[in-house]
Order: sequence, then C-alpha cells, then structure tokens
Amino acid sequence: MAKKAAKKRKKKRNRQPVRKVENKAEKKGIEAVGWGFWLICFVLLFGPCCYLGYTYSMGDRKGGLLPWVIGFSLAALGAGLLSLVANFIVQKRIEIRQKRARKAK
Repeated sequence: MAKKAAKKRKKKRNRQPVRKVENKAEKKGIEAVGWGFWLICFVLLFGPCCYLGYTYSMGDRKGGLLPWVIGFSLAALGAGLLSLVANFIVQKRIEIRQKRARKAK
C-alpha cells in the first residue's frame, strides 16, 4: 500500500526540463585563472629554471638530482607568482566592471 502511494506521489511531481548551458565560460565569465594557468607557466619555466639550477649548483661537475630539484622548485614558485599576479589583475577588472554596472543602474 505504501509503495502505491509513493508511486502516485512520484507521478504527480512536475519535473521541469534541465536547461543545458552550452558554454559555461561565456555565461559566467572568467573569475579567476586557476591550476591550468599555473601548469602552463610551470611547464614553460621548468627548462630555464633547470638550466639555472644546473649552472648555480653543479657548474662543470657531472650528474646529480640537485639541479632538477632546484629547477622544479624555482619553476613552481615562479608559476605561483605569475598566477597570483594574473588572478589579481582579473579580480580588479571584475571589480571595476561591477562598479561601472552599479553606477549605470
């Protein structure tokens, strides 16, 4: 008996179709640059940072893991700083846009 009542309740609900947003970035806009930007910066900085790590740590000596660790660390820090600056710029632009929208109303 309880199963029939539950089925009737389910049938009575009107479910509205779900609207699909084709492009979320278009509707929402870019609010922050994230890990993707950090990863791109890291990959671009990894080579030069490894070269610097090799130059400063090993010089003419052979081998070792130290230049790679130094390169990885410098690339991670550099990518973090670049993404921080990019986020700051994006956030300031959004604030300016919102202020203009409030003044226009």
